[in-house]
Amino acid sequence: MMDTSCSKVINISHLCKESTECAYKVDIITNNHNLLYQTETLSLILTELKLRSLILDEIAIYAFCILPEKISLVISMKEECKLDQWVKKFKAYITRNSHTKKLWKPKFEMEEIESSMLSYKCTEVVKQPETLGLVNNWNDYSLSFKA
Repeated sequence: MMDTSCSKVINISHLCKESTECAYKVDIITNNHNLLYQTETLSLILTELKLRSLILDEIAIYAFCILPEKISLVISMKEECKLDQWVKKFKAYITRNSHTKKLWKPKFEMEEIESSMLSYKCTEVVKQPETLGLVNNWNDYSLSFKA
């Protein structure tokens, strides 16, 4: 089990919306399974999510989970944003501002979510640490959030 107690997690609960017309479950996969647990990389990821949702108003975040091998998000995009372009910008920012140049795998996984399945998919995302055996109870995992 990875120790995540030394990392600082930014509270982004105020960024989450209550409902959406079109949401996506997105998995952004890494090349190195331990890099997402480095404090510098975690800080960059959380800051970038906050920037892109609150300040730039590109996305609405419903759930997220930062795991050793990927970041799982449930988000909706603003009309003018395209998901593939958003993921590309997100990955480029993290790579450019970290000391790791080959952090991400080139592709990402995406699933469109109907509004009736939104709550289920959010729960599925935050329960991943328990499913993977990282924690005994998914509520104890500090690198995930569900609205």
